[in-house]
Amino acid sequence: MGPLADELLRENSKKNMIRIQDEIEANPERLIELVELFCHARYRIQQRSAWVVGSLSPNQLTPFLPQIIDACSSVEANDSTKRNTMRLLQFSKIPEELSGKVWDLSFELASRREEAIAIRAFAIGVLHNLVKVYPELGNELRALLEQEAPYTSKGLLNRITNTLKSLDKLK
Repeated sequence: MGPLADELLRENSKKNMIRIQDEIEANPERLIELVELFCHARYRIQQRSAWVVGSLSPNQLTPFLPQIIDACSSVEANDSTKRNTMRLLQFSKIPEELSGKVWDLSFELASRREEAIAIRAFAIGVLHNLVKVYPELGNELRALLEQEAPYTSKGLLNRITNTLKSLDKLK
């Protein structure tokens, strides 16, 4: 397998992305190259690397969370970077030292109405998981969800409703 950027650009297909994912799982040292592309490459490479990052186990990516979070926080972050970062964070155990940064990023994305629905839904999932660890943040999340509910799509409204029900059970 050649340089990862070339492999990502070679073919835009699920078959190619699975092949790359298998290569990274077989050769974990290539994960560093993948994360670097995910965080800093030009748009098309970043977009395709996001697909692979989103399919890897959260445990594999834990050492790279600071870089991944910074990439998602960047003004230049594209939708695939934000969506796959939020998906990853939703299924990750967030280290305590990153919790504040993750909360702020997720809150910003969840409250930004111009963001794609999937990004907002995953961000709400991340916030909900953080409230399970830091229950004192529950009222802040509840206020956001109640504020956004009247202005959202049915799919996101379903996520909001389920999260509010879950917050009621946490009390």
